[in-house]
Amino acid sequence: MKKYTELYTELYDAVYPADNKKFKERHLSNFVAMRGSRYNEKTGKKNVVRLMIVGRAVNGWGKGMNTDSADTYASEATTLFKASDRFKTEWNMQDCDTNPYSKYTTKEGNEKKYYLSSSPFWSATRDVWYQLSGEQKSDWYEDIVWNNIYKVAPLEGGNPSTNLIYAQADICVKLLQEEIRLLQPTHILLVIDKSWISWKSKNKVMFDFMEAFEKYKCHCHSVLKDQNKAIVQCAFSVNDCKILVTCRPETVSRGDYVEAVINAFSEFNKQ
Repeated sequence: MKKYTELYTELYDAVYPADNKKFKERHLSNFVAMRGSRYNEKTGKKNVVRLMIVGRAVNGWGKGMNTDSADTYASEATTLFKASDRFKTEWNMQDCDTNPYSKYTTKEGNEKKYYLSSSPFWSATRDVWYQLSGEQKSDWYEDIVWNNIYKVAPLEGGNPSTNLIYAQADICVKLLQEEIRLLQPTHILLVIDKSWISWKSKNKVMFDFMEAFEKYKCHCHSVLKDQNKAIVQCAFSVNDCKILVTCRPETVSRGDYVEAVINAFSEFNKQ
């Protein structure tokens, strides 16, 4: 875990200097990859599915971590990463089959509820997991890892600004690589849209993100007849881990999204 702690120290130094005025965001949320309580039971075993779902950035759910110093920040990140009960304690995903929600507090101190049942991201993730694993449990999230490419985002909600992305992107690439090494997923679903990791403007950080995953060994494209862009935009494998980059599920029907993802994952078995 030493490298993981060091990377969060780097992330702190890149984002939290006291005199840093280059971000338009004045208040920030922090994220650490979250594993379910049953995920560790499957680590290292053959013929089991270990799914990591990766979004863009957490959508404003509180400060989340101690930002007083790099040491406390990195130490807390490492402690959170090791924990396996955060879906119940931090994210409150109980009763996922009926009326699932997460409670969070806004910076004004108001409590709000985020209903997972109305989230295309989580509904699609659940259906993909059901088909990949062949299991249908109400607490299905305890078998997966939830991750985000960008670990720091605006507290008020939404995705990080360009400057905030550039400040953390290179470190976040390294963090994702280390998380893959430590967690050993068999399947990774990058639900982000390829434009978020293949920028070719001022800085080539996001292009380098794709290059960092070795040479693509599989390319799968699944295009809806009534849509102009692919659902599965890129498919490749790294050390036997099957990785897909997809569009955001809210832009297409859930059924079409899940079918395209499952079909793309099955293509790896034909190689």
